[in-house]
Amino acid sequence: MGRKNKRLKRWVKILITIISIILCLIIVGIISFIILLKPVTNNKKEIIFKIKNGSSRTDIVKNLKKNNLIRSEYATLFYLFLNRDMILMDGTYILSPSMSTRDIMYNLSTGKNEENKGITLTFVEGKRYTTYIKSICETFSFNYNEVINKLNNENYLNSLIAKYSFLTNDILNSDIYYPLEGYLYPDTYTFKKTATIEEIVEKMLDNFSKHLNELNYQNSQYNIHQLVTLASIVELEGNDSKSRKDIAGVFYNRLNNNMNLGSDITTYYGSQKKLSDTLTAAEFNEINAYNTRAISKKGLPVGPVCNVSSSSLDAVLNPNKSDYLYFYADKNGNIYYAHTYEEHLQIINSLRK
Repeated sequence: MGRKNKRLKRWVKILITIISIILCLIIVGIISFIILLKPVTNNKKEIIFKIKNGSSRTDIVKNLKKNNLIRSEYATLFYLFLNRDMILMDGTYILSPSMSTRDIMYNLSTGKNEENKGITLTFVEGKRYTTYIKSICETFSFNYNEVINKLNNENYLNSLIAKYSFLTNDILNSDIYYPLEGYLYPDTYTFKKTATIEEIVEKMLDNFSKHLNELNYQNSQYNIHQLVTLASIVELEGNDSKSRKDIAGVFYNRLNNNMNLGSDITTYYGSQKKLSDTLTAAEFNEINAYNTRAISKKGLPVGPVCNVSSSSLDAVLNPNKSDYLYFYADKNGNIYYAHTYEEHLQIINSLRK
């Protein structure tokens, strides 16, 4: 019986030893695995790493090792084995040997590549279409003339008219300089680096649609194109929401009295001059589809003269009512209103003394 007990104890000791060794090997293996997933170095240098379409996990891991971005191919492959659902996406990535294998795999599996990296652009309200397009072309290296021709193309414009209810055949008028003027909503956007001009423009049109739908425009006697056109003038004539509503009220009074709007803003646009430029008498009297300073030009211009904010759209939909027919803004932005032309001239003369 004693001999059996000794034998049993010996086997227990052997078993415990084996289990201990196995546990030690497992612990060592886990620690080694964790270490092998750590960054290769602390060097934060950037390395361009490309994954071609159709590359296998093994090929990707080999290339990571070749670029000294991971410590171990086997540890990385085992990590991917443990994360079978992880899909490594093709593209161009900016990686670093200071990134852990987990961080690298996170980037590769979530598509955080250069092609998908966002470019942020801010478009300020009251700026012209050409200013927006120049900014887009400079940022994305598009050819300016090619973009202008594309966005003036009748087939493309018809496709937009079919897609967006607020765009009508009014924008196809041959007298309009830039059909989408007024409809590119001013805001801060993030675009993909690989975005096409169509994707950029349509994202801005989507935003215009969203803000327009927040306003009650259906009950106006004017159509969308006319409202946007008037809002674009109000945008530049006013300097805050109240002044814009006051000015919108004046413009409606002039329209109702069959007067020309008499807005210098439209003269600048008709002549394609900057607001900082000086206008000549000939330009003030020039007959074109935009210039409302010309006595014969009654009603609204043929189209918008800048891209508009929600504030200006709201102003033309909810103008402040008055019986004023004239207004004048001084160099400090103060606005003075008058009922008659004589009163208007008196205000101007007194302010110029």
